Amino acid sequence: MIPFEGKLLFANVDAEKVLLGTKNDNRPKNWWPVAFEKARVFLDKNEALEFCLKSNDEACLACVEKALQDDFWKIRHSALKGAKKLNDKAQLKTLLESMVKNDPKSLVRAKAIKTLHKVIKDEDITDLLNIALNDRSYAVMSEALETLVDKDLAQGLSKALELEQENSSKIKGSIANIYAKHGDESKNEFMLSNLNSASGFEKYGLTGSYTKYLLNQSSEFIGQNLNILESIASNESTWWVRLMGYNGLKSIENELNERPIEDTFASELAASIPLKIKSLLESESNEQLKAIINP
Repeated sequence: MIPFEGKLLFANVDAEKVLLGTKNDNRPKNWWPVAFEKARVFLDKNEALEFCLKSNDEACLACVEKALQDDFWKIRHSALKGAKKLNDKAQLKTLLESMVKNDPKSLVRAKAIKTLHKVIKDEDITDLLNIALNDRSYAVMSEALETLVDKDLAQGLSKALELEQENSSKIKGSIANIYAKHGDESKNEFMLSNLNSASGFEKYGLTGSYTKYLLNQSSEFIGQNLNILESIASNESTWWVRLMGYNGLKSIENELNERPIEDTFASELAASIPLKIKSLLESESNEQLKAIINP
């Protein structure tokens, strides 16, 4: 115990974050904004910010606003999680637009776009998004494209078509996600080209996107392309990518079973899928995968 007389206004144990061990921090709630102001190292400032992000106290909200303009990008990035709590939406909009255009860190610019879309839902930010679509970072371009699709589907799909030839898996992945929701049969060539050139985690994600794309197409079109998922389930070298192929087949089966009874092709195709899965599993070597799949 450290001897002390008078009223203690603030104390910060291990401000440099160098002690080893578990710390139970029971400081008063009104000390956290002070801790943010007095912090000199990232871990200390971030710890205080994380508390303030959970609070609606005015002093904490002031810290969040200040953190949006901090010198260190990780603090700015973290602060965006609480931006929607700030009361002055006009001022916030101006700040977020500036971050999208001028922040030196691409992760901050991208997250500022997402935050702006959530906070300023009803205002037109198309011009800003078009600026961001020419950003030097593919992460920013992807976020801008996905936001544009949400804001203006026709314009977003037009821009996605323009970007199909970009040499970036990030951009192509975003376009695949967009086409999975909004693409018609004409997008199949892009989806297959993207899927066939991928591997590893990228292939895993794109298999999911292609499944979602098929779910939104006609039963006949699904039947023409079901072999793509069968091939992934059978031939991919990585077992969890094969698993994604199996999951895709089961999702297709469930979707087809929900279609109107008049769609006899859907019913017939759905009935054939468990048999396909059973046949594929006969040559499957991974016991973990076989335990997961239950046709």
